[in-house]
Amino acid sequence: MARRHVALSLAIIATAALGACAGDTNPVRDVAVGAGFGRTVPQRPDFVEASRPAGTDYMPVGVAAPPRALAKKTPDQVKAMEAELDGTRTGHGPMADEARRLAATPPPAPVKLDADGNAEPVPGARRRR
Repeated sequence: MARRHVALSLAIIATAALGACAGDTNPVRDVAVGAGFGRTVPQRPDFVEASRPAGTDYMPVGVAAPPRALAKKTPDQVKAMEAELDGTRTGHGPMADEARRLAATPPPAPVKLDADGNAEPVPGARRRR
């Protein structure tokens, strides 16, 4: 019988300890704060209160989004946007060609070390003083 009480007590303590991991419902924290040992939640400064909205409207899961207020574009507007994007793409063509040309340059030669492990001077490079 005593073993049963000990096992039950351990199960209750383990449940309370694991419940401490819960966010807002934390019985261990609530008991500690009530006894004066735990940390109370500090009041938020005025600038924080002023910068946050009083209520936030979150869309619940499973609810369709409300219809948008924007009107559908006409076929002429779509064609104008496509022409603008094509013009931007052709304008970026020379820059892309230059980037491809620069990317195709061979990598630099590896640094050569002398017997002491110092880098050999590069021909034509200026030395720092």
